[in-house]
Amino acid sequence: MIKDVIINIIAGIIFVWLGWAAKTFYNRKKYSVFRFVRRFKVFHSGAQGYYYSFPPEDNKKAWEYVKNKFYYLGISSNTFNNELMDFMKSEKGISIEYRFLLMNPENDAIIKKQEAYKNGYQNIDLLMEDERKHLNEQVEITKNSIINSADKIKNTEPFKKGKVQIKYCNEFLPWWLYIFDEAKVYVGLLEFGKDGRCCPLVLLEKNEKHFTLYNSFEANWSRIWSDAYKCQ
Repeated sequence: MIKDVIINIIAGIIFVWLGWAAKTFYNRKKYSVFRFVRRFKVFHSGAQGYYYSFPPEDNKKAWEYVKNKFYYLGISSNTFNNELMDFMKSEKGISIEYRFLLMNPENDAIIKKQEAYKNGYQNIDLLMEDERKHLNEQVEITKNSIINSADKIKNTEPFKKGKVQIKYCNEFLPWWLYIFDEAKVYVGLLEFGKDGRCCPLVLLEKNEKHFTLYNSFEANWSRIWSDAYKCQ
């Protein structure tokens, strides 16, 4: 009798342990498969890289990948004008098709919103007098830099050959974009309260078989481009 009880207790413990082991093994396999699926989905998302900082001097390295088309969306091209002028003068740069979407220099409201974001002002209506003055000064500086950027682009050889289009948009921009050959997107993430010269960057690539993040940014670019008006 006692022997049977002891055997049943031991058998119960063994079965409990086996059940726990089987469940643990299953969960690990399940998690392993889930992790693989997640990696597979990330792979197909189109995300190819993330950079904590993308300084202006790295533009030249990025532009080496352009073959035929170079699209840009941003406030102005002031932060990389010198590099851009050199590229557009190069043998490769002269033959490329360009589209530039710059912020409308005549839209004070949208530029003020953009500058408030860059300077870390949450509510424009609650600014102190010195902050308001500083913001207004920054708005004028940005307006002039947009006009200056457009004028410099107009003086390039590609523009004279009809390979360049410039448009002004009325959009608040929490990022800037490069689109290369309608296949690759560089997304510069503008942080609240920070200068965008060395902002984080996400690299996205087009996937012919799947809808990815690339498609979302390209669609947004197309929408803004169609709504923008031509720079005279």
